[in-house]
Amino acid sequence: MGAYRLRIPMIGILIAACSLMAAEVSMAAKSRQPEAEPFACNLGALSRAERVRYEQLGRKLAEARVETKELPSGYAFRLRKEALTLAELGQWVSAEHKCCPFFDLAIELKRNDAVWLCVEGREGIKEFIRAELAIGM
Repeated sequence: MGAYRLRIPMIGILIAACSLMAAEVSMAAKSRQPEAEPFACNLGALSRAERVRYEQLGRKLAEARVETKELPSGYAFRLRKEALTLAELGQWVSAEHKCCPFFDLAIELKRNDAVWLCVEGREGIKEFIRAELAIGM
């Protein structure tokens, strides 16, 4: 019975020591995490021809936008599909992702035949989207 009395406190000490070590490792890992990178488009990611096409599609996209919804981490834009084909929208999304990989981009096709472009990202992205896409909210 004496042996059990000695082991119980030792186990408690071991558990406490492991918990302390885990907390120290966690704190050390957090202190090594880099700060969030700024939102900065890589203009060199597109060739000259790709940039020209991207700008053409951007104008069509702006003309196609008929509704804007604010999302928790970005915006969704309803588009007139008569003004911009799905292929063109896909080309724009592909180019946008090359130069601005910090965006989460999604094309949604709804049952009611609506086409939505969702642009989302980490904290602070909404302000960036408003400035870049000239959204007056």
